[in-house]
Amino acid sequence: MRPLKLKKSPKLTEKQRADRLKFARERKNWSVKDWQWVLWSDESPYELYHLPNRQNDRVWVASSSDVQTVPTVKHSVKVHVWGMMSHRALSQLHVVPPKVVINGEYYRENILAKDCLDAIHRTAETGGVLKPL
Repeated sequence: MRPLKLKKSPKLTEKQRADRLKFARERKNWSVKDWQWVLWSDESPYELYHLPNRQNDRVWVASSSDVQTVPTVKHSVKVHVWGMMSHRALSQLHVVPPKVVINGEYYRENILAKDCLDAIHRTAETGGVLKPL
């Protein structure tokens, strides 16, 4: 026997699985031109002072005295950002203010209505009209 890492898989409901499969089947024959009208967005938190993972971050040295120390902070500053891209445009990077939770209202009023629409208008100015999915 040997130690191995657990395998990860997304925890999806049956409805989410069915919705993803339906989405893929409806678009399986799309051309590159069709996909050029899609807007892709994502959000992610980042730690400014990421702590090393003592279990996985290894260094190869001759002795323990050769291991460098890593300066750390007790509470790392976290920044949550959102961005969007399409074939013709990029949005401005939206930095979520500290201690603000992204809920539906915040997403609609501060991200979609501002940063997303700005990128869509720039897309339209470059020669395209976005078509709905």
